[in-house]
Amino acid sequence: MERTQVRTLNQTEAQWNASLEYTRVWIPDPEEVWKSAEIIRDYKEGDQTLRLKLEDETILEYPVDPKENKFPFLRNPDILVGENDLTALSYLHEPAVLHNLKVRFLESNHIYTYCGIVLVAINPYEQLPIYGQDVIYAYSGQNMGDMDPHIFAVAEEAYKQMARPPSHLAGLSQHQIEDSVVSTGLISVVAKNRHNQMAL
Repeated sequence: MERTQVRTLNQTEAQWNASLEYTRVWIPDPEEVWKSAEIIRDYKEGDQTLRLKLEDETILEYPVDPKENKFPFLRNPDILVGENDLTALSYLHEPAVLHNLKVRFLESNHIYTYCGIVLVAINPYEQLPIYGQDVIYAYSGQNMGDMDPHIFAVAEEAYKQMARPPSHLAGLSQHQIEDSVVSTGLISVVAKNRHNQMAL
């Protein structure tokens, strides 16, 4: 599968003319989709290849095309990997997003990640103990972003918006509530729970 790269403001030839030795990048890979590599020789204007070292220590010459602005995507610093909000990443492109989601899911068992106000969910294909009454109470009254990303945080935010006086109701953003039966069911559980709390 051929991957094309979108020209972005953070990947211009001027930037590539800076000292890039030891900078980490992402390159397309037919098996892994994206593979991490490290630049081991500075790029100079007019170069047609970058000398890269893969994580398995393989050295390769990776073709670049300055006229078409085709350079590998820059990799985020390790300190940002696993962020619970994708908008906190220095570089927000396909390999960065996929890597961050992979790290959160495989290393930390987090299926939810924010991208601003959007909740990204990875289907774990198994039941998880993250939807009980105790979790509902934990998110109750919290602001979105105060706790780890969760469908209950989105539901709580939706509930707060619906509880406002009618003059403040502008409708819910389609990005705030996932368009799925499971998520809608979970949101209704939280709404019912919050309604019952108010009735006490």
